[in-house]
Amino acid sequence: MTKISGYLVVWNWKSDIFRAALSASGVHRGTPGSRLAKYVVTALSLREVPTYYWTDATVALCWIQREENWGVFVNNRVREIRSLSKKEYWRHIPGKLNPADIASRGCTLQHLLQYGWWKGPEFLKAFPEAWPKSEFSPNEELISAEMKKKIIVDLSVKIEKPEWFERLSSFSKIVRVFCWMMRFVNKLRKKPSYGTKTLTVEEKLRLRSFCGV
Repeated sequence: MTKISGYLVVWNWKSDIFRAALSASGVHRGTPGSRLAKYVVTALSLREVPTYYWTDATVALCWIQREENWGVFVNNRVREIRSLSKKEYWRHIPGKLNPADIASRGCTLQHLLQYGWWKGPEFLKAFPEAWPKSEFSPNEELISAEMKKKIIVDLSVKIEKPEWFERLSSFSKIVRVFCWMMRFVNKLRKKPSYGTKTLTVEEKLRLRSFCGV
């Protein structure tokens, strides 16, 4: 077995504007992280070695793993992350075990040297079967806030019938009126028309077919 040692690389970017902005920064941090992992795997020819990604941003983790239509900012980053990594290889790590949060929480130099700043949590040295299970309760409100908005248009159309139409008491009368109108129009256009004084069955059927009834 070949053993490869190296510095633990961590990303930490904080924003105190809004909680939603913090969640967005989580998926934003995952983008350069997945890029770096892809670069290292390619440089060391480790294509058959599974690469795992750890984050304490539970909302961002759900964005990466779930199949939803997210907003433009989140969707663009999730799409790039998925193109560089497998979503099932993304795992959750508690903030207290995340080396990226040590400096941001504040600590002494002595504590920094003693802490796993350079190596990360001890469980990473074990096989995946021995890793702690990723159990967390994400903020569903923040997750759904980035879902792509669906626009529903409710269109109501009011059809106003002409006055003469209201005076016709049956559908058969309407058919006869329109048949006579068609005869008149054909006569003006000098088209061949029926010369009978009564409407034929063929005329009525043709009109019904034209109207789709």
